[in-house]
Amino acid sequence: MPIKYIVGFGLAFSLSLYASVSPAIVPSSLTIAPSTESVLSDDLGRILKEAHLPANLIAFTMVASPQGIKLNSTAVFTNCTAGRVLLVIQGPAREDVSAFYYGLHRLGFLFPHPRIQLSPTLAAVLAHCGQTFKWQPSLAHRGFHLHTEHPNEWVSGFFQGQTKIARDTVLWLAHNFQNVMELELLKGTLHRFARDNSSVIQLAHSLQIQVGLSVSLSMLQQRSYHLLPFWSALTTYHSDSILHEKIESLINTVDFDYLSLDLGFTEFTPTWYGKTIHWLNLISTDLRSHGRYLMAKVHSSTNQYDEKYGNFNFLPQYCQPDVGILPHTVMFYGLLDEQAPVYGRQNFMDMDRFIRVQTTKRKTWYYPETSYFVGMDIDVPLYLTDYLRARAQDYKHVVQDGVDGLLDFTTGQELGYWLFDWNVALQADHEYLGDEMIGLKLLGESIDVWKKLLDFQTHYFKDKQLIAVLSTSNLLDELPFTKPIHKRVLLRDLFHKESQLEYQIALLKAAIHDEPPITGVKNAELKNMLQVTYDRMQDALDIREAIEDQHDEPDKTAWLNQASEIRNSAQVIMQTVSSADSRYPKSLVFSEETNPTSYKYGYGWVAVHLYYWDREQHIAAHHITNPFFMNLYNPFRLVF
Repeated sequence: MPIKYIVGFGLAFSLSLYASVSPAIVPSSLTIAPSTESVLSDDLGRILKEAHLPANLIAFTMVASPQGIKLNSTAVFTNCTAGRVLLVIQGPAREDVSAFYYGLHRLGFLFPHPRIQLSPTLAAVLAHCGQTFKWQPSLAHRGFHLHTEHPNEWVSGFFQGQTKIARDTVLWLAHNFQNVMELELLKGTLHRFARDNSSVIQLAHSLQIQVGLSVSLSMLQQRSYHLLPFWSALTTYHSDSILHEKIESLINTVDFDYLSLDLGFTEFTPTWYGKTIHWLNLISTDLRSHGRYLMAKVHSSTNQYDEKYGNFNFLPQYCQPDVGILPHTVMFYGLLDEQAPVYGRQNFMDMDRFIRVQTTKRKTWYYPETSYFVGMDIDVPLYLTDYLRARAQDYKHVVQDGVDGLLDFTTGQELGYWLFDWNVALQADHEYLGDEMIGLKLLGESIDVWKKLLDFQTHYFKDKQLIAVLSTSNLLDELPFTKPIHKRVLLRDLFHKESQLEYQIALLKAAIHDEPPITGVKNAELKNMLQVTYDRMQDALDIREAIEDQHDEPDKTAWLNQASEIRNSAQVIMQTVSSADSRYPKSLVFSEETNPTSYKYGYGWVAVHLYYWDREQHIAAHHITNPFFMNLYNPFRLVF
């Protein structure tokens, strides 16, 4: 029987049921698990209540695909009777949940942030009656790595008992067609994490979301949960038996689907090359015997090289084919950028080649970032619109290369950074693939206004490397025995590098002169963050003018006073953002509170206090060269 007749029969049957069933589901036709049915029904009720729409306005049913017929996409039919809408979903069962939320998306329900819902009117919903939508995912696996080694809302949600944050995050992922969620496990937190999040993981599984647990092989940094103690990894003594025990313990404690693994003692120091390959194979075999799998992270650092094996981070290429990989790019740089001067690199062309080769050999998920945190973007703060452009370009590029998935690394979604994550999530819809503006379009923003903003930042911040001036150096950049995270001329060195000082002043003046207006930006939070970014440009210029006039005390003081004024003005804006646009007032985002990470403050606390701006003004005023001056990082806590 042709598909259209089978579907027609299913619709007729469903509609006859729908006439007599009032709540949000038509249970007789459902092909999903009862737990998924219940979760979707409850969530739909909450969504309609938030939208102030009738509780029985929308119902749904899943129709089984015809036997023997393989469907590559999912159809979402909208059928109406008596002013009510029935969503009938037919396609691969693994896409049922994403297709359901895609149907709501096409009806006008949008979820830019876990605690922001944009809703259609009743008339707008009913205008879609009789339409058929086609859900075609860009990738089989699509999701987010919630980086809980950094002090963010997810630390509060998954590690400090605020499980509503965790549940809201899981629902946000489902609302935006994601089916992978990865969490960074911290040292000393395993049993509490398992206890507090068993229902959260169950919720994720009910929504067809795989849960990844990110740990390290033997990392010392940032309180990473490691499988091997340092001495065991260094001497290899009893290493195999320890790994077997640790994997068994994790499996018996947390209901995860896959393990994600950081390699090395730190991002910059390797474990034994040949032994690391052996350990990866061992871990993968153990996981596979329990129905799980391994994804090895391929970090961006370049200073670890062996004559036999090459780049330490590329070691997974020598592993058995069931070891998957997560090739990583950092900050707002993309695979196709000609210059990405980070971690000793020129660009990520080698990572791109590595992805293309490995895609045919093993499970390969691209692993980029939409926030970096450590003095680069969200905590400066800078609102870097190239996260929209680079990630959309990357997403389309890796889909064309045939990767299995994309896992986006995110530090947090406050301070307007929800737009960057949302825009990545929306790329999961093949219709939106490669559209850097899709989130802004759905928000009703002016594309002409935003295109000028994106072009401006790409030209100045990335191509002309103004980012190295506007972002701030961190401890690793300033210590003499470490390699810088981002290539830059340190502020303290501008006192005796006159040509560099003059160049940076000229570049800042040119950029400030060419700033596109933000008056046309409609969203108040985004406009505020863009204004603070402009203020940072003026602040950076004033500080450098003060250094240039270091021997003219009146002029130097005038420049520093002007920098203080601009900082005070920006701080007023940041206080507005933190009060008016804080969705997690009880979390650690904007506070200094004890938490299980290596940091004693939330990323929003640093941003609101413009801490780095203040530090740089002191450096300019007194020519301070001590890397530990106003240092936010506790080296002992970072390592131990």
